Amino acid sequence: YLGPKLLVNIVGFGGEMEQITLDSLEPYMKLKNAAEEDNVQLSINSAFRTFQRQAQLRRLFEAGHGNRAALPGHSNHQHGQAFDLNTRHNAFDGSDKIYEWLKANAPKHGFVRTVSDESWHWEYRPVEAAELAAAGLFKIAGVEDHA
Repeated sequence: YLGPKLLVNIVGFGGEMEQITLDSLEPYMKLKNAAEEDNVQLSINSAFRTFQRQAQLRRLFEAGHGNRAALPGHSNHQHGQAFDLNTRHNAFDGSDKIYEWLKANAPKHGFVRTVSDESWHWEYRPVEAAELAAAGLFKIAGVEDHA
């Protein structure tokens, strides 16, 4: 438990309402605005999740009806650090304009990939992102793509 978080509503992908933490709003908006300057339309599929929502997603995953989901209490979505963005899921072949833009630009804005085989999952980790950006990288060590 990381303490209370102030949440804000934000319109996500397809016009759906999503919630993000207030402290992640400014970094996300900077990332989104930078993408728009390059004609890339970035949006959120999923961001902050309650314990109950994470438990529901985990049950769906375990039943074979959804993407991989961490156990409740073990997801960075639950404290506002993780963002599932509107990439084409797992198109690692250079054909996804949004994913390619994120690879080249997200670390400069504090965001990094942290989950293998999930092109959509990015986390706001400014210290790690700065180190990765300096090395020309965009994902933390151990993250691999098999699709």
